[in-house]
Amino acid sequence: MIVFTDIDNFKQLNDTLGHHAGDAALKTVAEILQEETDEIGFPGRYGGEELIAVIDDKDTISRIEEWAENFRSRVERESNVTLSIGFSISRNGISPEKLLEQADLGMYSAKRSGKNKIVAYKDELDTEGIKD
Repeated sequence: MIVFTDIDNFKQLNDTLGHHAGDAALKTVAEILQEETDEIGFPGRYGGEELIAVIDDKDTISRIEEWAENFRSRVERESNVTLSIGFSISRNGISPEKLLEQADLGMYSAKRSGKNKIVAYKDELDTEGIKD
């Protein structure tokens, strides 16, 4: 399973409070993600303000929305930013690249529908024209 996160309004944070504030926020989110994935998966930076997690713990996957909400709310409490989160659960025949693309589509859907939320990938996201 892949979880794809993007820090909401990151450019605005950099523009209004400076790049040091953006760097500090990114570090805080990364530290929280690392703590939250300890022993259940692997965190990583995808690029810019986008972070991903590969979750391979079956118990966590079965309650992924609860895990993602805990992560999202912890970031909101412990930093000056919020997150838009998308995720996709691996199924037979789906390549790692497609799984990442699906989680990314979920994240874009979270951004477009109000930010600071979690969206599970669903097949209909492929046809909604989410990515510009």
